[in-house]
Amino acid sequence: MITIAAVCVAAGLYFGLSSSGASGERTAPPLPAGSLSGGHATIATLTAGGSRAVVIFFASWCGPCRAEAPAVGKFGRGAGRGRIAMVDYAGDPGGSAFVHDQHWTMPVLADPEGRTGEAYGFHGLPAVFVISKSGKILRRAEGPQTVASLEAALRG
Repeated sequence: MITIAAVCVAAGLYFGLSSSGASGERTAPPLPAGSLSGGHATIATLTAGGSRAVVIFFASWCGPCRAEAPAVGKFGRGAGRGRIAMVDYAGDPGGSAFVHDQHWTMPVLADPEGRTGEAYGFHGLPAVFVISKSGKILRRAEGPQTVASLEAALRG
């Protein structure tokens, strides 16, 4: 189990967002209405002012998500401020405590039945989506990211 998590972390760090190609002209599905912390977010509020945004699906039980958490927090307090939303996937029972422990300041939304995650169509966690200023999915990646890969995704 630890070996699998280590391989996922290494692959995510190596490939980053650049490995996932563009997702075409698909409009980003709406984000869930429920919030665990940090208020509510929509695709429109994240991309307000003509900027790209990042949506990350996670779960507290996911080893790679835990590995990525410090970088996500740093990104959310820096370049990603106001342009990132986290989505707690599929009713994660430890989600609230995990978010509290991370001191995340960005919106953390709840997807208790996993419907939003299904609409985005990912296969592993963490799942990262870069959204264009017009609300289209530009890129997606599965696996943990770094502050540098998240910043690069916003720059384009």
